[in-house]
Amino acid sequence: MILMKLFNTQLKSDNLQYGFKQNSSCSQAIFTMRTVVDQYVNKGSTVTLCSLDISKAFDRVDHYALLQLMLES
Repeated sequence: MILMKLFNTQLKSDNLQYGFKQNSSCSQAIFTMRTVVDQYVNKGSTVTLCSLDISKAFDRVDHYALLQLMLES
């Protein structure tokens, strides 16, 4: 919470970002994706989706170094 208060102006995300945001969920992201896909399919287009699981992306981050960088800015 302290970091959020200190860096609130620098920690903005796009409205299409659903994860870890208040009043948003996977269900909303899935609904949005499904709506877009359905629109293209109904108009006769082919839709290709790609999914990337980055759940382990931060396992390799040096959290101490990241904190130091944040404190220096």
